[in-house]
Amino acid sequence: MGAKVNWYVKDRIVLSYFWGNITAEEVEDVMNQSTDYVQSGIKPVHSIVHGLEVIKYPMNLPQVLQMTSVLKNSDFGWFIMITDDRMARFMSSVVSQVTKLKFRSIPTTGETVEFLRDMDPSLPELPPMDNFLSRD
Repeated sequence: MGAKVNWYVKDRIVLSYFWGNITAEEVEDVMNQSTDYVQSGIKPVHSIVHGLEVIKYPMNLPQVLQMTSVLKNSDFGWFIMITDDRMARFMSSVVSQVTKLKFRSIPTTGETVEFLRDMDPSLPELPPMDNFLSRD
């Protein structure tokens, strides 16, 4: 139903925001856009996928693995999935094992900000993520 990609912190953290019923095509498009952001940023570039407002994810594992093959990019720092959906966490975990990403599934935006601050002290002060969750 909806997806948006933008910088959360310019050149350092990509934020992919999903809501509603997500299609495989939307996931693939967002993964391609995210990879473009990562390649243009200052390494390592972290990627956050905000999925707290998703109603339904694509659940065909072979299809998801094929769509996310672009994530096999060594320029990625941490790949964080914000979700409280157990199946989405499982699928993300499988994808991260196949793509060899540094992956973490975290249930809230606040914990995500705290985790990134701890993992990458070179990051500037991180603004509230909710300011970046617009569907416009």
